[in-house]
Amino acid sequence: MRTRQRFADEDLLVAVLDSPSDRTSLWNFRTTADHAADLRAVIAALREVAGVPVWLVGTSMGTLSAASAAARLRQGGPDGIVLTSSVSEISRMSGESVRHVVLGDIRVPVLIVHHRHC
Repeated sequence: MRTRQRFADEDLLVAVLDSPSDRTSLWNFRTTADHAADLRAVIAALREVAGVPVWLVGTSMGTLSAASAAARLRQGGPDGIVLTSSVSEISRMSGESVRHVVLGDIRVPVLIVHHRHC
């Protein structure tokens, strides 16, 4: 979310998502089929409004959402994903990491940005 204005400044349409209305948080939900279905609906709405390719950009925990959606959604998924500062280890707060995504199932372009000391 902190970089949304930079994307908007480049004339890109930006949609920032929060937890779905039927959940209080996204903890241990980001890599589920239900979350991917939610993202499919958002992607479809954006395509209907703008008629342009939709890329998911995730930072930190958001990388789980983007990667999982790209891996799970053969139809109606994103046109590409960008993963920055991916969560690669589970923590006490969340039992999820990008290791819980079947990364080999991703069939769209992927840009990964990660610092070697993170």
